[in-house]
Amino acid sequence: MTAIQSIRLVVLTSAVAACNASGGGEAAPAPSPAVAPPAAAPAPAPTPAPAGSPTARKVPVAPDQPVVDIIVDASGYNPPVVTVEKGKPTRFRVKRVFERTCADGIRVPAAGIDEALPLGKTVEFALAVDADTPFGCPMGMMIAGKIAVR
Repeated sequence: MTAIQSIRLVVLTSAVAACNASGGGEAAPAPSPAVAPPAAAPAPAPTPAPAGSPTARKVPVAPDQPVVDIIVDASGYNPPVVTVEKGKPTRFRVKRVFERTCADGIRVPAAGIDEALPLGKTVEFALAVDADTPFGCPMGMMIAGKIAVR
């Protein structure tokens, strides 16, 4: 095993342990700092995404939109890859049916989506996706999927 492989194994093992220790995705409380943090600097102006990067935008939910259903079970997001029409607003319905999973939420960073998935409840949002876009668990490390465009 190379040094890089050893480091990757340690990082992955730590992530799994953190996920399991937190009850399957709930973040452990952060330790309180001994000294107050410095004042935050103003946020930099957003920069345009480079060509070819994943792009998606949140749009209002409408009844005439195509629907993509995703179930979160013991194996993660199912199906793990969903296909949508490029640029066409699509409604996503996500339901978690398995209790102990890191996928107790769904993040679509390209669209600013970060939704909790209460057990047994369906969460809806709509996106217009212009390029293949990843989504995943709130930790952003363990369970993931992809929105593919055609």
